[in-house]
Amino acid sequence: MRRIFMDYKEPLYGRCDTIINLRHFSTAVLRLILSDYYPDYTNDDLLALFTITGGVPKYVELLIDRGAFTVNDMIKRVMEENSIFLDEGLILLSQKFGKKYGNYFSILSSIASGRNTSQQIAQAVGDTNIGGMIMRLEEDYEIISKKRPVLSKERSQNVHYEITDNFLRFWFRYVSRNQNLIQMGLNDKLIDITIADYPTYSGLTLEVWFRQKLKEKGIYSNIGSWWNTSKGNNVDQQEVDIIAIPIDKNVPVLVAEVKRQAKNFKPESFNEKVKHISDKILHGYKISPCLLTLDDM
Repeated sequence: MRRIFMDYKEPLYGRCDTIINLRHFSTAVLRLILSDYYPDYTNDDLLALFTITGGVPKYVELLIDRGAFTVNDMIKRVMEENSIFLDEGLILLSQKFGKKYGNYFSILSSIASGRNTSQQIAQAVGDTNIGGMIMRLEEDYEIISKKRPVLSKERSQNVHYEITDNFLRFWFRYVSRNQNLIQMGLNDKLIDITIADYPTYSGLTLEVWFRQKLKEKGIYSNIGSWWNTSKGNNVDQQEVDIIAIPIDKNVPVLVAEVKRQAKNFKPESFNEKVKHISDKILHGYKISPCLLTLDDM
């Protein structure tokens, strides 16, 4: 659709009167759906629904209709033999990119595995001329986005790329890299691997959940994270999970650490980060530090 109506070489370029971008369900709607079908859900179950589907209505429907309401049941339904989710990632990419999907596939695989700077992606793909493909992935297909430290300049080279589609991020993490197990019919083994690794992986998605939830409040003008590229012995002090800057300057800036469980929180380390942010990045702003966990969803 984007090519037909927005590519200047196409006959229908400039002819559309209205463009509607269909979005995923909000975090509030996902909670409402799960609570309607499974009132005894836990926040971990809700996070799993968000992690796997990203709020895409069709994916949510497929899981709900199969009675997959808990973390383990959702993973089993996605990874079981003949599940449409197993081929969905490849189908999506081949439909979007046609015969050249392999190049885009390699870029997305690199980003999903944590090699997410331009240099790291080029090294992983083995091609330095990837700027055009990265731009199309970001601007035309909206599958990836630039991630800069909050309040950094627009031209800052301190850029990470991230896959914006939760399902594709999940698919590359578990399905794509374990194709050998699927081809051998070892779906039960894939399910065990995914369930064992899920708590670690979902910690990252929990950050995405809270950023999305804060965005939906409509009171923040800038929501992101912050990291420092300067080399130091304590890497932990150089990263802050969420910084949300409000539209109203009288409202404090939210600086948050995200952990699945409060027992993993290190107050002293976090306080050092907050002090650094207050002194170097948000000087003059009021700051409201907090810890966000599964209990806060």
